[in-house]
Amino acid sequence: MIMMTTRPLYAAIAAAYLALHMPPVFAQDQPEPEVRKAAPAVHGQKLRPQRSANSKDIRRIQTRFARLEIIGDAGLCTVFLNGKVLDEPMSADITVFPGVRNAQFAILETAGGGNCCPPEWSVIDLMAPNARPVKVPGQPWAEPKWTYLKPTGKFRPSISARYAPYTDEIGDKAERTYTFIPEIAAWIEQGARAKYLKHVGKYPEELLADREARETVIALLGKDRFGEFREKAGVQTPSSLAEGRYYVATGCTPHNCGDTLGILIIDTITDASWVIFLDDRNVQAAGTVSRMDEKRGLLAVIDRILSEHDTFKTYRALSDQGKLKVVKR
Repeated sequence: MIMMTTRPLYAAIAAAYLALHMPPVFAQDQPEPEVRKAAPAVHGQKLRPQRSANSKDIRRIQTRFARLEIIGDAGLCTVFLNGKVLDEPMSADITVFPGVRNAQFAILETAGGGNCCPPEWSVIDLMAPNARPVKVPGQPWAEPKWTYLKPTGKFRPSISARYAPYTDEIGDKAERTYTFIPEIAAWIEQGARAKYLKHVGKYPEELLADREARETVIALLGKDRFGEFREKAGVQTPSSLAEGRYYVATGCTPHNCGDTLGILIIDTITDASWVIFLDDRNVQAAGTVSRMDEKRGLLAVIDRILSEHDTFKTYRALSDQGKLKVVKR
């Protein structure tokens, strides 16, 4: 009788111990969280020049969607993308990721020569039907360290560009890393907010209806003016991302798009927002522009938007007329 009562007791104790200290078997089958992961040390392959029949150096990479090539020697060369001239720099190089045999992305390095012209780097998505170069943001003269990001879950593969620590505008040591997002063909600075990025490429109304993402805009305008802007900018085009950080959306008033323009810009890193509405009579603007905002390219972004509409002048011109002020802080 003693043996029959102690064995079940030992079994119960053992079962309780295993339950506390061993992971459940089904945990091995759980899917990994869908985040981008860096593959182990993939630095890409730089294309070597090959001599053509007419004694010109050629570097070429071709996929099902794109053909990128450099023809010519250092000192004078031509860059072609899908048979069209892309650039004519003094020198150019192509680095392919993750490699030549399974090329996904190409980093195009071009330089005009001389101390006045720092080299530039652009990424070309070789698997995109409409491949185009997207300039890598960052510091002049500083070449970033490239890392290939393997595909995970719903994300395509990508690459990141990390710059070595440097002294920023206010004397602090800073380090910047940008990730190329092929789904929207843009570079995103590390730390940018997902609540805004998920709306990039979609109509602005989706962000304006998102209770979390629209908080910064309502805080800027107040509920009444927010509703008024939402109505006046009712005819919309898909949003975009500028300078690796600014969510940019535009719209106009139904039945009066020729004389109206509404602009919404959100800094996805600092949560700051700006709203501008122009018509043929006046300009209404909300938000302050600091010196740091200017250095980050905010005014250039606004000017590019205004330049696409013949009715309106540049941000600076509006400011000079006293219609719009740049606040220094």
